Amino acid sequence: MKKAIALLIILFVSVLFFAGTLTVWTSWEGEEFFEKTAKLFEEKTGNTVEILHVPKIDSKLSMAVRMGKLPDISMIKDADVKNYVKVAVNITDTDLLELGSFDDFYLTPYRYSEGFLAIPYYADVQVLFVNKRIFTELGFPLKLDSIQDIENAAPVLESAGYIPIAWDFTSPYIFYPFLAASGPFWDESGKPILNQEKVIETISEIKKLFYKGVFTRLERIEMVDGFKKQKVAMIFQGSYLARDFENAGIDFVMLPFPSFKDKNVRSLIDSKAFIIFNEEKKELAIEFLKFLYDQSINYCITYRKYPLWTVDAPSEIDNLGSIIAHGDFAFNAPGFQPMYFSVMRQTLKTIFSGALSVVDALNNAQKFVDTNWQE
Repeated sequence: MKKAIALLIILFVSVLFFAGTLTVWTSWEGEEFFEKTAKLFEEKTGNTVEILHVPKIDSKLSMAVRMGKLPDISMIKDADVKNYVKVAVNITDTDLLELGSFDDFYLTPYRYSEGFLAIPYYADVQVLFVNKRIFTELGFPLKLDSIQDIENAAPVLESAGYIPIAWDFTSPYIFYPFLAASGPFWDESGKPILNQEKVIETISEIKKLFYKGVFTRLERIEMVDGFKKQKVAMIFQGSYLARDFENAGIDFVMLPFPSFKDKNVRSLIDSKAFIIFNEEKKELAIEFLKFLYDQSINYCITYRKYPLWTVDAPSEIDNLGSIIAHGDFAFNAPGFQPMYFSVMRQTLKTIFSGALSVVDALNNAQKFVDTNWQE
């Protein structure tokens, strides 16, 4: 906590020191790119943009709101944007037209009242990574449209010495689209409802696949390492890992999440956007973001991000676009995601360990949610 507060103090002092400039908080990949683009913008316009790379930006923004000290612009996840309704500068359709051509679907998480809370930038998406070389050598088709197709492939892969597919059973991130495939698992207030029959059934059926040996539980680091070493044939993960696998020389393909029990499982889209907090600097903020977006196509290709401000995505990432088109955004009512992710992770650990049955574990989880939910 002390380190976090110290970092914020440094950030806020820099905001004051550079009065009349733009302060932009960035996170995730591409720190060098953002700094370089800010320098180019300054050379062209004479306006200074201070780029501050902020790890764990979601928690830092929450703290900044409480302290009343926000940057002019910040990157933000679609899942978090509605936490900033009271402090975000309204973005209009006219503002968006200055920045690019936005598909209505990609604007979905950011809509609020008569405008938008933030400006979409890029998206990652959940995918099924498949080692193409392994399937080709075994003469097995890359037809993996359903979990049943994966079940059919598993014995062939296992007999050849490979782990067919790895998945961390305790990951709420991977479980989310399978749960959502049966419909909303929250009520009108946005509170998670975890002990309903469709949630119990989905978790129970997936658990059976682990015990049958179709799925192997590996934690994220082991899973990614196993795929890089070509010991694991398939993994469910985010598309942001594609660059790492390319650099490792892996011949792979990315596929949408497979259907499960005749239900369409829509891969979770994880989009990032820029939120403006300073109304007085809105015009300059839009000008900088326009400049940034114009420079960002190569950034998206390099980091395997799908650009959300253009309908003409580069051919190098066409595949991502087709997967995203069949994906969906996570439900992002205030409070839902922090509650879901924290409670479900512990619940899945309890279920996988066998300490409690699926029903008992989910009943306990719901009691915790009901006790701690704040509307």
